[in-house]
Amino acid sequence: MINVIEYKNIYHTGKWWFAVVLGEQFGRRKVFLYLWCKDSATQKWKRKQKTTVPEKNWNEIDATVRAFLPKTGGVPQSPQAP
Repeated sequence: MINVIEYKNIYHTGKWWFAVVLGEQFGRRKVFLYLWCKDSATQKWKRKQKTTVPEKNWNEIDATVRAFLPKTGGVPQSPQAP
């Protein structure tokens, strides 16, 4: 079980919901990414994806996402956060 310490909703529509969660699991704090989808039959939110952000790989993940986003054509490149 994950003990939620803090979270931030990134986006929420009628069908999709994405959030970043700071939580504690097995005595260790981790950052989790969650994606839920609303079931059209039951109208309940169901988790579609959950993953942790590995600290040791964060710089590589951040750099790769920042490099790929401008290639989508719709997202301007922003300066790297300090």
